[in-house]
Amino acid sequence: MEMLVEEGKARDLQDVEELLRCWERLKSPVFIDLVCRFYGELCNDMFPATGDDDDDTAG
Repeated sequence: MEMLVEEGKARDLQDVEELLRCWERLKSPVFIDLVCRFYGELCNDMFPATGDDDDDTAG
C-alpha cells in the first residue's frame, strides 16, 4: 500500500482499503469462494504468467 501512497494514487488506496473491509465481513464459504475465484481470474488476466506450463487456454 505504501507504493500507492508514494505514487499519489490515494483513490486506489481507498479502493484497496474498502476491498479489505468488505473481505473481513464475508462469512459465507460460498461467497468467499466466489470472491476468491473472481479476483484470482482478474489477477491472472491483468498479470499473466509468462512461460507457465499450466495454461488453461492451451488445448
